[in-house]
Amino acid sequence: MTRMTRIFFLSTFIAQPFKSAL
Repeated sequence: MTRMTRIFFLSTFIAQPFKSAL
């Protein structure tokens, strides 16, 4: 895995609960 993909997956994974909360 490259750094970009890792950050992408991390950001999406972290964004999930925030979107649900909103």
